[in-house]
Amino acid sequence: MMLRFSDGTAMQTRGRETQILKKINDEWRIVRVHYSGMPKTGDKERF
Repeated sequence: MMLRFSDGTAMQTRGRETQILKKINDEWRIVRVHYSGMPKTGDKERF
C-alpha cells in the first residue's frame, strides 16, 4: 500500500491497515488506525 501525506511525502507499507473515520466539522478525519502484518501461509510465507 502506498500512503501519501498532506505534505506530499510517500510511505510504502506491507500488511493490512484499518482506518476509522469520523466526520468532524463537515470533514472526514482519521480517528483511529490499526496495522497488522500479513498472515503466514505456509510455503508462501507472508504472501
